[in-house]
Amino acid sequence: MKNLPILFATALLALFSASCTNGSDEPQSTSSDSQGSVSSSSQGNVSSSSVNNNSTSNGNCDSQAAENGQAYQYEEAIKYTRGDLTIYIADKGYDYDNREFYLKEKTMIKVGTMNNGEVSLVLPPNVDSRFLFKIEEEKIPDGMEIEPLGVEVLIYPDKLRLVDKSGKYIGDLVYAKKASDTEFYFVDYWYFSENAKINGTTNSEKIEYKIDAKKGWNKVYRRAKLLTDQSSESYLTTDLCNIPDGLKWIVSE
Repeated sequence: MKNLPILFATALLALFSASCTNGSDEPQSTSSDSQGSVSSSSQGNVSSSSVNNNSTSNGNCDSQAAENGQAYQYEEAIKYTRGDLTIYIADKGYDYDNREFYLKEKTMIKVGTMNNGEVSLVLPPNVDSRFLFKIEEEKIPDGMEIEPLGVEVLIYPDKLRLVDKSGKYIGDLVYAKKASDTEFYFVDYWYFSENAKINGTTNSEKIEYKIDAKKGWNKVYRRAKLLTDQSSESYLTTDLCNIPDGLKWIVSE
């Protein structure tokens, strides 16, 4: 799983995932206690089970979609047992003086905890607009249709971070499965400011979108395949009925 970041360097995902912060350096409205756990804000939080789940007429197809549960080391076979960790969505930078990665405070949103390797997502019901990316016509890649224009989004591929109780960045967390050396499956959480649809295939990158999102958090299934060392193709959808078995929470330190 160590080569997963290659799959995230694609046009629209990178565009949506850009840091759009302006204003305070303070993290999103949830707060942590001295043990690094997440407590409710004044508006309350929602668990992963409260996320908008889309399925076909065959019924509920959400059983494989990024629920709370046990995390594993990147080999996918060894349980991850570290505890007292907080989960953030955040961009990270690199400190060349100390030769280590760090999290950019302006981008940090607390979304859950991990205790003894057990993931518990607690997504904030509302996300401040300073964390969101506004989709405008001039920013839409050729081959794609997005409606309505002006919808604001937060998409976090490769951005779930683990932080210990001292505030130190520990590693990354992803819900995924390695099907082969060239094919990978993921489930991500995307936040939309209103109902929206994203459809089409980008001309510059081989990324196909079939997104029918509701206002708030949505689960998105993503299938990615490496074609060469420099290219890949991806398929993203809110239809959860074709998610393969075996996806797990994977930690990469």
